[in-house]
Amino acid sequence: MFKLSRVVICAIAVLAVGGATVALAASSPFTPKLGTPQGTAVAPGAIALHVKAADAKQVYVAIRPKKVLSHGKLKSCTNATHGCDYVEMKKWKGHTGWWIYRAADNTFTGWWTTTPGGYYWQALSFAGSPCVINATTLCEFWSKIGHFSVK
Repeated sequence: MFKLSRVVICAIAVLAVGGATVALAASSPFTPKLGTPQGTAVAPGAIALHVKAADAKQVYVAIRPKKVLSHGKLKSCTNATHGCDYVEMKKWKGHTGWWIYRAADNTFTGWWTTTPGGYYWQALSFAGSPCVINATTLCEFWSKIGHFSVK
């Protein structure tokens, strides 16, 4: 009976520590937060995406017309003719902690900036040192999934 209670106590401790780790990652200064266009309809053309990720070393955005998930994240898709994209953002000059991506005003069929419809987007930021796993992989932080519409 004594051994069983030790096992139960250890299991509870492991779960508590794991939960604390998830909570820390969710509140990290590296976790990106979606800015505009969030929940709005935008005119087709050269659309700008804004993400707040103050301490990130690099930020990327995934865009999809359908909310297809893989492990709680938007599933990777880079076929622009299907309305998908995966883009690298740049630091937004004059806006501390903000990143921006200005999409090209392409007009081919399916291109997300000119094809009317709803789009899901999610930002991924990478932290630099000291947030390193196995001394080689930079830590990844994902935003919540957002939505916007092209008119």
